[in-house]
Amino acid sequence: MRHQRKWLGWVGVATPTRVVVAYPGESRELNVVVKGPKSHVVEVVVKGLPERVAIAIISPDKSVAPFTSTITVKVSPGAPPGSYPFELAVYDATEEELLGESP
Repeated sequence: MRHQRKWLGWVGVATPTRVVVAYPGESRELNVVVKGPKSHVVEVVVKGLPERVAIAIISPDKSVAPFTSTITVKVSPGAPPGSYPFELAVYDATEEELLGESP
């Protein structure tokens, strides 16, 4: 029987809040600490961020756990003001399953 994994048990996001504030033309970095499952290949994905507003660069986007991934969110210079929610998703590529998502 497989164990149900909990998001917070496997991944930590090193940000003071769950809101990223940036103005057009700026960049912000988030560090994602992927704790496990140890020795599995794990992938970090950003979902739902409109390309016309910002792009997310993930480095590394996939590695053997544990590792730390840096997400750089680059806001387009012409981005209209507003709130743009996006999600972080973490996949266990070894077992081909979703470990969790977080807005």
